[in-house]
This record gives sequence, structure tokens and C-alpha cells, in this order.
Amino acid sequence: MLIKFLQQRTSNLFEQVPLKQIIIVPFVLQLFATVGVTGYLSWRNGQQAVMDIANQLSEQATNRVKSNLAKLLQRPHLLSEILIKDTIQGDISFADIEGSEKVLWRIIQLFENVYAVYIGNEQGQFIYVSRESDGSFRAKSVEESPNRLYYLITPEGARGDFYNQTIYDPRIRPWYTKTLALNAPNWSPIYAFPNGKLGITASHPLSDSQGQFIGVIGVDFVLTLINDFLGGLEVSPNGEVFILESSGLLVASSTNFPPYTIDDQNVDKRLHVSQVNHPLISGTAAYFSQNFEHLSQIKTSHQSSFYINGEKQFLDVVRYQDKWGLNWLIVVVMPESDFLGIINHNARITFMLSLVALAITIFIGMFMARRVTRPLVNLNKAARKFAQGDWEHSVNISRCQEVGELAQSFNQMAAQIRQSFSELEEQNNISKALNRQLYDREYWLKQFLEALPVGVLVYDKNGNIYYANQKLKDLFRHEHIPEVSLEDFAGINNLYLNGTDQVYPTKALPLIRALKGKIVPIENIEIRHPDQTICCSLMATPIFDSDEAIVYGIAVFEDITQRRQAEMERQNFTKQLKEKNDALKRMDELKDEFLANTSHELRTPLNGMIGLSESMLDGVGGPLTELQRQNLSMIAKSGHRLSTLVNDILDFSKLRHQTLELKLQPLGLREIVEVIVVLSKPLIGNKDIELINEIPADFPAVNADENRLQQILYNLIGNAIKFTDSGTVKITASVLDTEVNHSTAVINIYDTGIGIPPDKHHRIFESFEQGDGSTARQYGGTGLGLAITKQLVELHQGKIWLDSVVDSGSTFSFTLPISEEIPETIVKPDSLLVNEAALVNADVLWDAAIPETENHQSMAGSKLSPDSNQFKILIVDDDPINLQVLANYLYLENYAVTQATNGMEALEILESGFIPDLILLDVMMPRMTGYEVTEKIREDWPPHQLPIMMLTAKNRISDLVVGLELGANDYLSKPLNKEELLARIKTHIRIKKLRTEKAHIRKTFGRYVTDAVVANLLESHERLELGGERRTLTILTSDLRGFTATSERLNPEQVVKILNFYLSTMADIITNYNGTIDEFMGDGILVLFGAPNVREDDPQRAIACAVAMQLAMESVNQTMKAWGYANLEMGIGVHTGEVVVGNIGSEKRTKYGVVGKNVNLTYRIESYTTGGQILISESTLEAVGRMAKITGEKQVQPKGVQKPITIYELGGVGVPYNLYLKREKELFVVLPKPIPLQYTVLEGKHVGENVFSGTVVELSAREAKVKAESEDEAYLPLPLTNIKLNFSSDICGSGAEDVYAKVLEYPAAPGHFYIHFTAKSPELEAKLTAIYQGLS
Repeated sequence: MLIKFLQQRTSNLFEQVPLKQIIIVPFVLQLFATVGVTGYLSWRNGQQAVMDIANQLSEQATNRVKSNLAKLLQRPHLLSEILIKDTIQGDISFADIEGSEKVLWRIIQLFENVYAVYIGNEQGQFIYVSRESDGSFRAKSVEESPNRLYYLITPEGARGDFYNQTIYDPRIRPWYTKTLALNAPNWSPIYAFPNGKLGITASHPLSDSQGQFIGVIGVDFVLTLINDFLGGLEVSPNGEVFILESSGLLVASSTNFPPYTIDDQNVDKRLHVSQVNHPLISGTAAYFSQNFEHLSQIKTSHQSSFYINGEKQFLDVVRYQDKWGLNWLIVVVMPESDFLGIINHNARITFMLSLVALAITIFIGMFMARRVTRPLVNLNKAARKFAQGDWEHSVNISRCQEVGELAQSFNQMAAQIRQSFSELEEQNNISKALNRQLYDREYWLKQFLEALPVGVLVYDKNGNIYYANQKLKDLFRHEHIPEVSLEDFAGINNLYLNGTDQVYPTKALPLIRALKGKIVPIENIEIRHPDQTICCSLMATPIFDSDEAIVYGIAVFEDITQRRQAEMERQNFTKQLKEKNDALKRMDELKDEFLANTSHELRTPLNGMIGLSESMLDGVGGPLTELQRQNLSMIAKSGHRLSTLVNDILDFSKLRHQTLELKLQPLGLREIVEVIVVLSKPLIGNKDIELINEIPADFPAVNADENRLQQILYNLIGNAIKFTDSGTVKITASVLDTEVNHSTAVINIYDTGIGIPPDKHHRIFESFEQGDGSTARQYGGTGLGLAITKQLVELHQGKIWLDSVVDSGSTFSFTLPISEEIPETIVKPDSLLVNEAALVNADVLWDAAIPETENHQSMAGSKLSPDSNQFKILIVDDDPINLQVLANYLYLENYAVTQATNGMEALEILESGFIPDLILLDVMMPRMTGYEVTEKIREDWPPHQLPIMMLTAKNRISDLVVGLELGANDYLSKPLNKEELLARIKTHIRIKKLRTEKAHIRKTFGRYVTDAVVANLLESHERLELGGERRTLTILTSDLRGFTATSERLNPEQVVKILNFYLSTMADIITNYNGTIDEFMGDGILVLFGAPNVREDDPQRAIACAVAMQLAMESVNQTMKAWGYANLEMGIGVHTGEVVVGNIGSEKRTKYGVVGKNVNLTYRIESYTTGGQILISESTLEAVGRMAKITGEKQVQPKGVQKPITIYELGGVGVPYNLYLKREKELFVVLPKPIPLQYTVLEGKHVGENVFSGTVVELSAREAKVKAESEDEAYLPLPLTNIKLNFSSDICGSGAEDVYAKVLEYPAAPGHFYIHFTAKSPELEAKLTAIYQGLS
């Protein structure tokens, strides 16, 4: 309100002021303000300039003072250093005091500001030369303490007349005692010299060439030169410079006032700064006392200003310090009046000029206001006429340019307004027509929306309802949609989440999201009424204006109740259909299970029938008559036919249900055909048929499942033999190019049999079909063979067809894809021709391994007593017939057989201690299945120790997989083929023998090389070849400290005993961390991590192994102590780098090893260790990361390495190993009587030529501090070098044995070094331990 009132009053005031005053007054005020601001800024800038100049001048002055002080005050110390040098050289000596005085006389003449030079020693002698105020020199020396003799010095520097004698002892003087206590150069306090001038003494300790203290040198320096310099230094016309001590005592000043006064007793007394009778200095002292409790509060510098009698003074204080203990304050004071004279004069001139400019401006303003206001008055009159409606009135153009232009513009504006009124009337008519059109379009749009079969709702951007059509009102059952916000819309209109009692969430409403720019469709919303629920789909989208801004959100509601009901009916129907389908699948599974169980029940008696008849044919029951043999042979053949029928039915079932899976691989076609030819020869019997395999040896491999290809060929070749009485059965193959880069093999089986009529060709591959009924009666069979063959060929993406002529023969052809790969193994084609029965009789393969015996003994009971050469087999089967069949088969092969009728009995036999070489295990048994027995056995025996062959009538792939996954070694389906069973048993015999031999090889060679190397060589013959490969390894090397010296005291048997125990302990640890021991080198070990097998954590295991090895040394040394030997200490180095690893040597003698510069670097790193220490390289630290606990690091330059490297001391390893070394701090005691010794530096393994003497001055449990005979570096061994020590016989005992140690990096006083003992004789260790324990 106040602001508004002021604005109104100001407006009223300006409306009453004449135009002339409005124009003149602002001009005057602006100029006045400009002049005032300019004057003020000029004054402020002058003040700032004064301060800047004053600061620059004071800074220049203090810098000059500091520089000059440094030069002046350095001279006394320079003179002292000259005297020290002369004393060391013998030019100055207390033995020749008179000659020394002459030397001092010559030196003092070089430094005019030096008052006196003197030297005192521990015997009280004193040499003194001073310069008097008259320019003469005097000597005051003490030759025999405490008599001080005074002499004049001649112009030639010799002693003149004696003139006085006093009592004087320099040893009790402050300059002497202070220097003796500090043992360093220093300054004395300022005091008055006898010549009446202030001065200061520079004192230096004096030592001889051996570092022994002799005395103290003193140089008296006169401060007059500082006063002279300050007096000639001009800071400003009235500025002053002076120097203070922190106590406030005056040192020197640029004034003429002396820094001291003489009291009534004629004693010199220094002045405090507050006592100086000078206005600037005394005023500065007053400022100091007001602002600082003590001047020591000014640490480095201080700038400020203060007033003396109303006049401003600029102050700059800088602290001056030197390395000899001097601590002064340099003070610069300058009056501001030295700089303000010219500035004040300029300010007065500026003020006068401003007043003149103000007067001239007022005059010009009044003149210009008159000329400006006259035409404006005329323009005002014309405007009034124009406001009264006189559109034709015009303004006379003024000669003034701006006002003339304003009048011209006024006339143009009047003309434009006249024209605008006419145009506005025309536009108004057009707008009325457009509004009518817009109304019509809105009406039509509304009709369109009302005609839509969906509900439409529009909200504007502010959340208000803009439109709703009638369909929406019908859906909501409202005559008018309530005016509610979108937040309340769902609740008011009964919108619910589909299928729930939850009101539709506001945030999920599509309209709200549409107003945020999103297009949202949903179908999970319901409109609920008391008598009906309407399911809706809702689509919402934003509406944009021409600027792409959202103005509306439109939502479309569609009733989908009927569609939803139809969807539910469809889902119910689908669910019912799925349930029926699942039931059918279950029935199909039950059928498959029935077939599997039926096949098992069929195969079990078949196995007994075939097995017993064949074993009787083999003579198990004694000699047979020819009729008996014929009958038994028919029984066996009938069993095989029935077995084939069962297999065909199961295969047909699998193919029909498409559950048979192929294992495709590249196969040699000729080799597979050769196998089937051999297997099919028994089918020929007494027929005159020639079986011929004409497939070329170089025929390309085909892509097929080996077992199913054999089944196809066996069926086709078997049929050809079956329907041919004499002649030929021939197998050929050719390559048919079908597509680019894709070829097909065509396999033909040709026979000279009965042939097939043409009208039967199309039916021959159908299920249960043969040529005719008589064929089935004459040749037998089910008619499934060719149907199965056709489906197997088609599973291989091939085709099968028939060419046949009745009574001439048939040719069955089928195709297989050619493989682009080479088969893994190719059997020589003639190998099977030579040994036709190789696949059905393993005797040919293993004759050398398992000799046959002709003396068959009958079995008594269920168990044969095996001899040492018999192969022990445990048979487990609940069917006594199967047990008898298997026992008969195995009895004829002279195997030791043990029988069990169920799984529980088999486990009891194993638990009793009987371990067979093989278990034949039936799967389907009561109480405990074969799968469960296998699982139990594998808990105690792995597959290679106790092989299991499963025997079952179930031959589904899934059953086979289950058995093998549980740990079975082999699987054989019933009914058993005797030859196949015996062949597989003999295979397991051979495998076990090979494993036994391999284990023997590993055990034997594992004593000379590591298990990893043995395994690496046994896995492939290629790994026996000479050569190597580059590989990044982590290398560990360890070495016993001083063991060579220890071994020289023991006999060879004792050395071997110690080494075997130590290396055995370390080898166990290395093996535990999967390290490869490359070599034992006496007491050293070289271990590889990453060869022959690479693991991701090789570096981590290497450092963990190193820590574990060091921790194991505690138990090793406990054994050493029990055996009466000295403790062993081991150092370990670990490095990661690229090397060449492989077989190194010749064809006759080869070693698996590693070579490269990084192997040598590992040895070098280890050489820097002391006992119990582990050092790792930087590359190893980078590889292991934060798990390594580092306790120290050092820079070293190993031999052969161009640049220094960093090595790190390992204190432990973290997760997952959590191993940490125990590091005890060495506590040294000072020996009251040093122990003499001699030492020699070792150069590698060789002893150096130079022998040095020294003494042990301090001792710890394992280390010592040695003082060399000289501080010269030539007498001090370098850190980390190895040295050999010799002690006297009273310390070592008789023999004075050698002792070895490593020089440590501990900091030591000049001429001293620390060592760590690496090898000590038992006598020396006992002696040093007794000395140490007696002092600690």
C-alpha cells in the first residue's frame, strides 16, 4: 500500500511540474551525481594506489635488508670454517700459539667487520686476536691455564710488547659451554664489545681429522655495518627501517640513535624499542604493545597500518632467521603523508573543474528546454483536436528534426487509423461467416461421436470433463456424467479391476496417463451395476495442439462382455482338450511302460533258455548225442528269433512315437559294412552264398548313427541272405552329387534270390508286410524289419527304394548324407577279414592277456575258490536261471565266480572283505534295484577300482543313461550274447591290467618327477617330443640359509637324513598346493605353478604355498632339535613371468623343465632374503592383488638386470587361505665388552680377497650390530650382501669355525652395520645365546 501511495503521489507531482523543469532538473542531477562519483572514485583509487606503493616499497626494503643481512652474517661462519680447515691442516695449533696468532692476524684483516677471532680447547688453552678501534691488533692468549697474557701485535703480525695479565678459563665461558652442549655452530646473544660497539659471536665446534673434539672457535662480529647499511637505505622521505629481537631489544636502525645506552656506572645497556626517542620507532613500539602480547607471535610476516597523532602510518614486519639460530624482526614504517601530497592537489583541481562544468550544463539545459518545448506544445493542441474526432486536422511540421518527425508520424497515424476502421468492419463480417462454419463442424463431429458404438469421454488438460457421448452415458447409466476430477472418477462411476473387488487404481487409469503423453490400451476394467457387470476394453490417447502441447485426453470404452464370455468358453474347451490329451499321453506312456516291462519279462526267460541251451552245447553238462545237440540248437535258434521279434516291436514303437534319437557322426562306410558282413556270415549256414563288400577303401565318410546304420545294414543284408538259396549277396556304394557342396552316398544291397513281384513293391515297406503269406510261412518273420529300416533311413534324411525281378534277385538301395568331416578312427579293411570272429569272440584279442586252461573243474555250491591268477567275478541276479546261465558261461572260461541273489546280499559280501575284479549286476531285482546297489557301491569304490556291468532286459536309452550316470562301467541287454558278454569281460580284464600298470608307472616315475608331469607324459605321446612353448608361470624357489656350512660339520649320512626329512616335508606342502617340483638342488627347491597344467589361480597358490612352507619350518626345527642339530632357516623368492617350458635334452635323456631369464631373476630375488623371509616380485603382486599382505618393500638391482626393480616382503595371504607369518621383533642389547671378529664379503659362492676387522657391539636373538674398524665406505659391506665371519677361539671354541651372515638394511651410525646370522656352529650359538640371555 505504501509503495502504491508513493507511486501515485509521484505521478501527481510530475503531472503538475512544467515540461521545462522536467527537462532541466534531471540533466543537472545527473551531472552532479557524475561529478560526485568521479571525485569519490578518484579519491578511493588514490588511497589504494598509496597502499600498493607503500606495500611494494616496504617489500623491496625488507628483501634488500634480508639479502644484505645474509651476506654480512655469513662471513663470521665462513671465517670459522677457514679456521677449522687450517686447524685440521696443522696451520693453527696449540703447540705453536704464537704462530697460530699470526695466522689469525692474517685472516682477521680479510674481514673488516670482525672484531676478534679466538680458539679455546679442553685443556683451557686460548688463542685470541682482536682489532682495536684505532686500527691496531692485540693478542690475548692462555698458554698455561688460567693465566691470560696480553700482547701488542706488530705491523708484521708478530708479538710486540707485553702489557697485561689476567685470569681466564675459556671452558666456562658461555660461547664455549653452549657450543659444547649443542655440538653445532651457533650465535651468542648480542652484547657490547670492549671497543664500545655492539656485536655478536659466531661459535663453531672444532674436531680433528678422526672426528675427535678439540675445542671451540669464536668470531666476534660488529653490528655497526648493519646500522650503516640501514642508514643508507631510503624507503620513503620520512620512512624508517629497524631490526629487533623477539624480546623487543633493538639490534640496528636507519636512525642516528645508537641501539644501546651507557648507565651511571659506565655500563653498556641495550635499548628496548619502546625506549628509543624517535616518533616513528616509539609509535611502532606502542602499536606492538597494543596488538601483540609478545613479538614471537609474528611467525613470518605482518602488514598493517596505524596512526601517530592522527597521521596514518604503513607498517611491514618480516621475520629473519638463519640456520645458526638467529631470529630477528625487520620492521619498515612509512608515513602516509609521504605519498598523499600530489594526490590531494589533483583532487582539488578535479573539484573546481566539476563546479565549472555544472554551471555550464545548467545554462545549456535551459536554452535547449526552451527550443524543445515550443513544438511540443503545438503537437499537444493537435492531439486534442484529434481526440475530439477531428480526423482531418494535421500538425505543422517543425524545423526541429525529432519533433518534425513526430508530427509527420502523427499525421500518418491518423491516416492509418481511418483505414483500419474500414478494414476492421470488413474482417468482422468474415469472422461471423467462419464462426458459423465452425459451429456446423462441431455439430457434425458431435453427431459422429454420438453414432459410434463405443463410449467416448474427453477430459481437458486441467482435469475437467469436456465431452461424453450418449453411449458412454448408457454404459455408466447416467443422464449426465458427473463433473468429477480424474482422481475420483473410478470410485464415482463404479470402475473395478477385472475379477476383483478393488476399485480401479487412480494412477493406472489410462486417461491420467494419456494426459501425460502416453497411449494406453487396457482390458482389465469392469463397470459394475447392481444387476449387471460390464467388461470393457479402454483405449486412451492424448490430443495435441499445433505447438505439440497436450490439450485433451480422449478415452474410448468398448463393451467386451460377450467377447470375454466367448474367450472363457474357448479356454474351458482348451482346458478340457488338454486334459484329454494328457490322459491319452498317460495311456501312451503306460503302453510304453507295459512294452518295456513285457520285454523285460520276455527277455529274462529267453536269456535263461538261450543261455542254458548254449552252455549245454558247449559241454557244461557233459557229452551230448547228436539228437540232443540238434534239439538244443533249435531251442537256442528259436530263442534268438523270439529276441529279434521283441527288439523289432520295441524299435517300431519308438519310431512310431518319434522318440528315437540319433547320435550322428562321421563314419567309414566300408568299415561298418565289413563288420555287418562278418556278423551275417553265420546266417548263411549251409547255403552256397558268397558275401562281397565292394565299397572302395577311399569311399568318403557318411554322417550317421553308428548303431542304427548297423541295424539298417544288418536287416537288409540279413533279408538278402534269407531269401537267397545260392549265388551272391553284394554290397556296393557310389556318390551322387545332388546340390552344390552337398553330396549323397547311395548304398546298394544286391542279391540273386527269389525276387519280389512288381505289384508288391509299394507294400513291402509297410508294417507287418511281406511278399505274400507263403513267404512268411516259409521264411518266417514279422514283417517289421523293412518298415523299421525305412523309418531309420528317413530319420537320416535319406530315401530307400527297391528294384527286383522275380526269380532273378533284388536290389535294395538307400541314401545317406556325405560327411564333410573325417572319422575319428578308420579300421583297416583287411583286419576284419583276417579275424572274422573278432567282434563276437574276444579270445583272439586277449589270448596273450588271459591264457585258457583246458582242465575245467565242476562247480560245487555257489562260490568257486579263486587262485591268485583267476579273475574274480561277483554275479548278482534274483533269477536262479540267469545265475546258472552266467555261472555256466564263466565256468567254461575258468573265472572265479561268487553269486548273490539280491542287492542286499551283494553288499554284505563286499562288506565282509571280498572285493571282486568285476560285478555283473541285474537291474530289476526285488527289495533293492541294481541302480540302488550301484549307488551304494560308488559311495566306497570308484569305477576304476570296482567296475560294474549292468545286465537287464530293459534296453531303453533312458534306462542305459540312468545306469551310467549312477556309476556303472558297462551295460548289456538280455538275452545275452555269450560271445559279446565274454568279450566285454575280457575287455574289463585288460583295462584293469592297464590301470594297474599305469598306477605302477605313476608310482615309480613319480619319485623322480611330479605326478603332474607323469600324467602329462602318459596322456599323449606327442608330449614326449623335444621342445617347449612360451608360457607365463609363477616360479617359487627356496634355499636353506647356511646349510652348506652346517653340512661340512656332519657326516654324509646325517646330511642325507636332514635333507630327506626337510625335502619330504616341503614336497607334501607343494603337492597340496598343486605345485610342480621342477628340481631339487641340494637344499634348494625350484617349483612351477602353471606347468604342465595351467590354472587361473597359479600366482595365488604360489604365495600361499610359500607362506605354508615357512610356517612348516617350525615343526621341521622341532625335529632338528630332537635330533640334536641346529635350527634350519629358509628363504623363499616368488616371481611371475614368461618362460619356455617343455622337454629339454636329447632323445636318449630328456628332462621336463623350464628355462628363461625370469627363472634366473627368481633365484636373484631369493638371494636377497634372510632366514624366514619371503620376497615376491612386482609382477606377482599385481597378479595376486589385495590377498597378499605386504610388510615391506625395497629397490634392488639384481645382476644382469638393467634397471632397478621393486621387491616386496610377504607377511601372509588372506582369504581363502588366511595364512600369516609370525614376525618377532629383534630386541638388541648393548655388549659391555665388544666381541672382536673378522669378516669377508662373499662374491656369489666365492670368498672375497679382502679381510676386514670389527667388533660386535650389540646383540639380539638372531642378529647383531657390528662396528667396522673404519668409517670409510670401503670397510662397510653393502646391504643384502652375504659375508663370512671368523670369531676368536674363546668365542667359537676350538677350531674357530666359519660363520655366515647377511647384511641388513637397518639404518646405523657411521661405521656400523647390522647382520642376520645364516649359519652358526652349535658352540657359537650356545655362547651368543648365553651372552644375550644374560644381558636381556
